[in-house]
Amino acid sequence: MSEPTTIRHAIAAISRQLAACGDGRIGEYYAWQLVMKVTGKSREELMVQRPFVIEPDQQQELALLVRECVVNNKPLQYILKSVDFADLTLEVEPPVLIPRPETEWWVTLLMEQLSPFVARATKNEPFTVLDLCTGTGCVGLALASMSGHVRVVGVDINPAAVALAFRNAQRNGIENITFFESDLYQSLPPSMSFDCIVANPPYISSNEYGKLPPEIKDWEDKQALWADDEGLSVVRRIVMGASARLNRRFDTQLCCEIGSRQGEIVKGLFKDHGFTGSVVQKD
Repeated sequence: MSEPTTIRHAIAAISRQLAACGDGRIGEYYAWQLVMKVTGKSREELMVQRPFVIEPDQQQELALLVRECVVNNKPLQYILKSVDFADLTLEVEPPVLIPRPETEWWVTLLMEQLSPFVARATKNEPFTVLDLCTGTGCVGLALASMSGHVRVVGVDINPAAVALAFRNAQRNGIENITFFESDLYQSLPPSMSFDCIVANPPYISSNEYGKLPPEIKDWEDKQALWADDEGLSVVRRIVMGASARLNRRFDTQLCCEIGSRQGEIVKGLFKDHGFTGSVVQKD
């Protein structure tokens, strides 16, 4: 059996090993996350207890978790089973898409843009949002957390994603959100309409998908990432069906995360379907 090791040595060793995952951003931060997971202690607790010694059985568990990342290409978010997003803590599990920092940036911007409309909402006249391709529920839950006068409906074609999003609502104590299994608008009641539609749809083209790293292709749902027609097929369906589901009470009506090279094409789609004044913002 191996000898106990100190927290300083453990963090340094794990950081070096995680560098093999090919993402320099994850090293020390995720080393701390793994050590906290295995020891059951916060970073503050680990820092103040000097020297904190990681026992041999904990070292073995850490080695297994690091191997999952380095050898099996398993994303560390799936290993940790949670991710922080816009002041929420969300459960994540394969193959449901892991919330990305760029999506969090987009949602933060969206919350700022929607805040004047949310401020005018009341119990009897709530601000209503449809969150398409909800995945973990990250976008819809963040918007629902703005106010009890926001009402969100999240939909996803994947039943596993719908179940996970529901658990995340419970985990964060958010009650003003409902989830449906649906292929975009298809299974929603015909009478259901909204003040705003948001979507983080699949928008990666076949060529781009082939170049993705194995930690994405081997673990995350292709259906949530890839779309045909150069990545635009789902975006087109969203834009084409949006007018029939919007109340048209406010200026900000349809907001969609897209690929970095799709801006002008999507602006044209918006214009062709009656959405004027559209703006593309790069993360």
